[in-house]
Amino acid sequence: MTSLALVPVNWGLESVKWKLLMAPIAPISWKNAIGSVLAGVSVSIFTPNRVGEFGGRIFFLEKETRVQGVGATLVGNLAQMLITLIVGLIGLIPFWNFMDTTTSFPLSGTTLFFISIVVIALGLTVYFGVHRLVPLFMKIKWAQQKMHYIKFLAAYKKHLMFTVFGLSGLRYLVFSIQFFLLLKLNGINLTPTVAALAISQIYLILTLVPTFALSEVGVRSSVAVWVLGVFTPLTGAVIVASVSLWIINLAFPAFMGSIFLTKQRIT
Repeated sequence: MTSLALVPVNWGLESVKWKLLMAPIAPISWKNAIGSVLAGVSVSIFTPNRVGEFGGRIFFLEKETRVQGVGATLVGNLAQMLITLIVGLIGLIPFWNFMDTTTSFPLSGTTLFFISIVVIALGLTVYFGVHRLVPLFMKIKWAQQKMHYIKFLAAYKKHLMFTVFGLSGLRYLVFSIQFFLLLKLNGINLTPTVAALAISQIYLILTLVPTFALSEVGVRSSVAVWVLGVFTPLTGAVIVASVSLWIINLAFPAFMGSIFLTKQRIT
């Protein structure tokens, strides 16, 4: 199955991102990069909104770099979230305009467009300007004592941030293709354009809605049913596709991550 074959590509791209983000802090091997990413998945699957990812990843770091590792994870997650928001907010306008034929919505397409522009602009400004935080904090007296924790951000110049951003975009494309293929496998034949529109809204909502632990699979299915219900009546097939994606992209990698964790000596 092509969707299953893309799992290593998905998490391989995330491992490349992690290795790049850790390079200015403490270069890590490919084995540790892959192991820490999967360990993060393993721990995060049991925590609200997968915040446990931070703890899972730092198990593979030395004590003196673990705080910086949390910061690097935040930067990588911000890039992924921005991609999801950008694609989702762009798709939000045509999606809600389509919904207006059957469902009333309190905001016009024009209002949604301007909200989208503001959110995207603010997010990109923060992300690509993260290296400017170091000189900013140097001017704050109480923060000067903590500079050793954030000085690595100065190395996150635009070329590195563009690379990480591009890798995040590739990841988004990969797991969107996985979802599209699983929908087709379950008899839901949407055009690539319609599927891309629907999938962008599913990921956008999932990014904004808080979830806890294993209940995420139920939330994912509910959101997918609501969004794709606009385009298909095959509710059961949507649920199967959504759960299948969760299993191959999260449950299976989480299992592999638990193996890495059991072999890793935690100090």
